[in-house]
Amino acid sequence: FGHSFLIQNYTGKHGSEDFKKRLVEYCLKCEKMLEDEELVSEVIKNTEDPYAFTQHWKQHNLLDDSGDRLDGNHLKRFPEDKVQKEFFEMIREHYLRFLSDLGYQRRKVYIHTWANCLRSGQFVNRHCHVSGPNSYLACTYYPQASNTSLYLLNPFDEGEAVAFPTISGGIVMWPSWVYHRTNTTNHDLRVSVASDIVTEETMIANPWRPHILLDDPATMPGLY
Repeated sequence: FGHSFLIQNYTGKHGSEDFKKRLVEYCLKCEKMLEDEELVSEVIKNTEDPYAFTQHWKQHNLLDDSGDRLDGNHLKRFPEDKVQKEFFEMIREHYLRFLSDLGYQRRKVYIHTWANCLRSGQFVNRHCHVSGPNSYLACTYYPQASNTSLYLLNPFDEGEAVAFPTISGGIVMWPSWVYHRTNTTNHDLRVSVASDIVTEETMIANPWRPHILLDDPATMPGLY
């Protein structure tokens, strides 16, 4: 009668070598813009996070940085690039496959996407994304392989975790309330692209984070 660690998750693999290379280059170009940027995010900065730009990324949307956002309209916008549309279409396809696998009905959801460009000795600290009654999905994509893994922590015993190795072109989706982390990288560069897929209520509650529409069954085609 003990608690069981059974959490829906999705894994896949996607992306040509050219796409993955261009995505890494685009992430690094955008990261360069964050070096002298003012922090306007309302989320308290995690002082245990060794990556300096985690919260700065949250003020932008890697998929489309053109929209208005609360207290952030003075920030520089990420340049447009065709890799953004390619990445959006890839994430949407795998999101719809996940729903299909689960037998879940589609609903109107939004997406916010950012990057983590970690250097040797850095890691992603224990955290979760959106929790509460409107929590939905978290997602990460790896354009590069590395020695690290993503660990989804058992909500009843965080000493227990399930590891997803970082493979080139790998994609993982899981419920956004689940705590997760990585181990330390010993590569010169580890790039991952993370996303929050959220309900309309969550999007409205976070006006400083720029979201775009990911899926709307009333106006957008389904998987097939």
